[in-house]
Amino acid sequence: MSLKTQNQERAACVMENIEILKKSDYSEKIASYILTNGLLPTLAFLKEKEKEKEKSSYRIICKHLKNKGMVTKVEDAMKELAECDSTKLRLATREALELANWIRRLVKSESEE
Repeated sequence: MSLKTQNQERAACVMENIEILKKSDYSEKIASYILTNGLLPTLAFLKEKEKEKEKSSYRIICKHLKNKGMVTKVEDAMKELAECDSTKLRLATREALELANWIRRLVKSESEE
């Protein structure tokens, strides 16, 4: 079993979904949305804007949070985060922000090629 750093896990998550993320109009702006509005409003915005898509940046972020043990179900991620204590929400926000930074970096580098 090999150990991976958190950044390797985040990069792998983004690379698995790079084609979906490249098609999203919001990929490069997610980090700034989280910083400006917070995690829950950002997730609500992404869910509303990308509701027709089965695979979206909203689902990718929620799936990553599930894999990190911060939520138990992707479908109920917003509800769980809304009802959790402030420490857990802060940790989830930090993790989503780190993932959003990887999304921005890798989508930008892929689009430049």
